[in-house]
Amino acid sequence: MNNKKRFQENLRDFNFHKSRNDDATQIELNVVLEEYKSIREEIITLQEFARQNITTTYAGIGVLGAISPFIVENNLQLIFLIFPIFFLSLALTTTKYALAGLTMGSYLQNTTIPQTRRLLSLINPKGEYSHIFSWEEGKGVVRKYGLFLLPANGAHYWIVLFAAVICVLAYFVFPPDPVPEKYIEFSFLAIDGLLFIYSVVVGLIAGFSR
Repeated sequence: MNNKKRFQENLRDFNFHKSRNDDATQIELNVVLEEYKSIREEIITLQEFARQNITTTYAGIGVLGAISPFIVENNLQLIFLIFPIFFLSLALTTTKYALAGLTMGSYLQNTTIPQTRRLLSLINPKGEYSHIFSWEEGKGVVRKYGLFLLPANGAHYWIVLFAAVICVLAYFVFPPDPVPEKYIEFSFLAIDGLLFIYSVVVGLIAGFSR
């Protein structure tokens, strides 16, 4: 009788502790899921900022195209060397948002998602959770054909760089008369060249990080 009573007490204690552990696991799972939702919302916000930069770039290209005749007629071709700084700055800002989003995505993939699966398996050990958030892990056509799809994935970014190149070419196709002081021309060309090279390198880094 004493053994039976002791067994019942032990079973009751086990169930009590198991219930407390399950509650703690559920609470931890809720926290992890809230973290996931918060990070996803931040990534979406960064994507919206990047889209706004792209829209601004297209607007800038339109404005430049509209005022180009005025620039040439009034011998203001130096503006063609100023616009690339504007375009390339937008490109770098867009890349900054992209890299921040990739960093957050990497955290989700390497920390949050495995943690979610682990907690789910503790709550229900018989369940299969490998499919949970599997789309977040970068598997599929984008990762498989990353190099081939790089121009398509970064199409908006390359358009910005192309616009900067067109501006510099326009300066030489429609040279000012008289030509401005050499140091002024050289300074703008040097800034444009360095920004362009840096933008290309950073853009490739972001593209291959997908």
